[in-house]
Amino acid sequence: MSNNKCANLFLILLISSISAAFSQKQLLPGELVTSDGTLLQGEINYEARKETPTSFEFRHQNGTVATYTAENTQSVAIYLDDDVKEVFTSFNLEIDFGSMDLKKLDTKAEPTLTKKTVFVRNLVNGTIDLYGLIDASDKSHYFVSKGVSPPKELTYRKYYYSTNPDGTVSSITTSTGVAQVKTNEGYKNELYNLMKDNSTFVAKDFEKLEFKQKVLTNIVDKYNNGSTYVAATETMKFRPEISAVAAIVNTKDGTFNKEIPSSFSPSLGIGLYAKIPRTSWALQNNLRFTSINAEASNRTPANADNYEVTTYQFSYIKLHTMFRYIHPLNSGTEVYFQGGMLNGFLVKEKVLTQRHFYTSDTETLADQSDKKMERGIVVGAGLGKKNIYLGLDYEISNGFRFSVFNPIFTTLYFTGTYRF
Repeated sequence: MSNNKCANLFLILLISSISAAFSQKQLLPGELVTSDGTLLQGEINYEARKETPTSFEFRHQNGTVATYTAENTQSVAIYLDDDVKEVFTSFNLEIDFGSMDLKKLDTKAEPTLTKKTVFVRNLVNGTIDLYGLIDASDKSHYFVSKGVSPPKELTYRKYYYSTNPDGTVSSITTSTGVAQVKTNEGYKNELYNLMKDNSTFVAKDFEKLEFKQKVLTNIVDKYNNGSTYVAATETMKFRPEISAVAAIVNTKDGTFNKEIPSSFSPSLGIGLYAKIPRTSWALQNNLRFTSINAEASNRTPANADNYEVTTYQFSYIKLHTMFRYIHPLNSGTEVYFQGGMLNGFLVKEKVLTQRHFYTSDTETLADQSDKKMERGIVVGAGLGKKNIYLGLDYEISNGFRFSVFNPIFTTLYFTGTYRF
């Protein structure tokens, strides 16, 4: 198969995969409780992301689809990878939507509250419940409730303070505004007042408490002494993989100007997969062993007894480092698209030219390569479910440099991967 045919085949398959993926919904198994208390089971169109959803598209078990908002829903539970559950609850809350942009702050230390029915993400459920909301302006809100009390937003607010005797603020439009900014960290006292009935907590525990999800989750869970629910920790997850690889390698000989036939190379690969939390992206590193074993000849019918044959033998180890975009489909299946770079190291090399003449034969062995490293780019796509993935990668690399041989490699990889 020629380089152009390989490239065309890959592009056709890649475009077809993209089209098929984005024509599908990102459905995950889940449960939904409506405002009248009805429990529904089915699939939810959901992609874990930073901003808190304002509605959910729900596919019922009979195939019908409906959109549910915070106004007509009590709670939503979505089952993610590894049986991790993400839960959202609907509340009518008083929320401080004041800007945290230093160029847009006002002069009020106390929050200006707006009542709104919203979904909040369950972070901790127990004696004290903790909820989180990230609004459309990327501002983080946290709410706590204890017993039968409704959730109340923890106070964290930046504002300009008065710098003039008449109470006005000077130079608000400076580039940073840092000199005129104060922070209302009322959340520290608010949490202490909720937790001071537990003698293990003292006021000093809250003096340096950061307004961050992980910190707030940890202290609430500690107070609860084992919560009934704690949201999955948002950390990078590393998972090893092993792959069966079939490579079709095409070589362009820039020095001898020969048409080198494609070489087929089966091998194994090992990899490390890391999902980036609350995104559709992952990092993928894969180490593969690939070989080229091919020959080119200039034999022609008109010159059948006077010809030469060049044998090319290379073996190399390549590390593919790629960013992967993951698009969930139905029933736990996902399609992915990836791209990145490769770094290769040559471990075996041989370029042998045999010249056949009427009276004698000669052999010429090319010198060792001038460098052992190569670089290139790789793109790919694949489909998987649970721990099994099938993929197709297309690679272009600059080849190794010889004094008599300057190749460019294009490689098509067919991969079957098992993720542990």
